[in-house]
Amino acid sequence: MDFDKYNTGDYQSTLVGYISEHIVQIPWQHEHISLSNDQNKLHYCLGISPSQFQRLMSTRQDFSNANEIAVLYARTALQYTLEQKMKRFHDNSQTMFIVLIVDAIQKYNFAVFHNKHIKTGVALKYALDEGTRLFKIFSEARSQLPLKLAQRVILLRWHDIHDAEYDKCVMAIRAHLFVSEKFHTLINAVVQHYFDVRKPQGNLSETKHELLREYVLYELPSLIRGINYNTYHCSVIIHPTLTSSIRKNDHQRNLMIHLLEYVRNSPILLAEMGINQSSNLCNIYDIDMPIDVPLTLLSTISNSKYFFELRENSVGKESF
Repeated sequence: MDFDKYNTGDYQSTLVGYISEHIVQIPWQHEHISLSNDQNKLHYCLGISPSQFQRLMSTRQDFSNANEIAVLYARTALQYTLEQKMKRFHDNSQTMFIVLIVDAIQKYNFAVFHNKHIKTGVALKYALDEGTRLFKIFSEARSQLPLKLAQRVILLRWHDIHDAEYDKCVMAIRAHLFVSEKFHTLINAVVQHYFDVRKPQGNLSETKHELLREYVLYELPSLIRGINYNTYHCSVIIHPTLTSSIRKNDHQRNLMIHLLEYVRNSPILLAEMGINQSSNLCNIYDIDMPIDVPLTLLSTISNSKYFFELRENSVGKESF
């Protein structure tokens, strides 16, 4: 591979060039779901899972470039997706792009994997603190975009899209657990795999299982109906994932696809969620971004020490 073409003399441009060229887009549906012709629904959401960016937000003093690298990845994800989607809609001035920091529901992860308490509010505090850090990273990333692109970007956090209507969807999904054994099995499979990846030698107790199940239940409505905010409806959700292999997240992704396909093809559950037409369903895609920058390229950039650490920490890991 010719690495010289990425080496511009500026390490940020060098990395952005390499990352952008090696992004792989992977669908979360077996068939493309038709998008609405309504101009108000031609909007996109970049769904940001803090677990994907945790490894880039190091607080260790000897890795002071951590947030700078995180901003670089955030900017690359924004610019890549914006440019791809603006091409699709021929620079439609009405198309907006929402960046959703999925922070509050991370409290379930903090409870299960970091022993923070839900009832006392400590788990939520940790989740929101992490969300604040990630919000700042994407704010900085947006400020570095060309003005024409930056004006299309709206930054949100979970509380901005979580309302009474959303809770009704969650309640409908939770109730369906008790009437469909298949749905119950699909949810359990997602929860078990998620735990096994994060804690290979751990024991998934009933309490921890219920907490992780709540995470999945709260996430599902957004993955089925899309994101609603003010007058905007996002009918496409893009998930940036940082990975050392495009095959690494396949099993986890396939489990989610099976779960989503069940819901998409369940008229009764969709009706209970207030979704009556297939055109109201959304398309979901991962954009896998390489975290394992080749050693040959690393040797040409000034921040290579930090990337060596990332490569080491990424070995054998898979994130949700």
